[in-house]
Amino acid sequence: GQMLNLNCTVMILPVVRSLFRWLHDVTSSSPPWYLAWIPFVVPLDKNIVFHKACAKYFIFTSVFGHAGAHYLNYSNAPYYEYALTKKNYLKSASIMAWSP
Repeated sequence: GQMLNLNCTVMILPVVRSLFRWLHDVTSSSPPWYLAWIPFVVPLDKNIVFHKACAKYFIFTSVFGHAGAHYLNYSNAPYYEYALTKKNYLKSASIMAWSP
């Protein structure tokens, strides 16, 4: 859920004109040291190209990261049988919720 929120944010930010205009103005002449790296990493004049690159590569890495996390989670599957036995769980969810 949160990865989808981050993904949408990363895709929307490059097309926010006011943000890019402000970044371009701030970094154009003698930027402060903490903003001097931005023009080297973010193409401020080509924000649509940057938007497409963010969408393409961020989604690509997110998909493989998500699939890798599922793969690592499935490697623990033999241990699920022990955790989900009837010794650990009662007959109904409502009984489990209200039992001490």
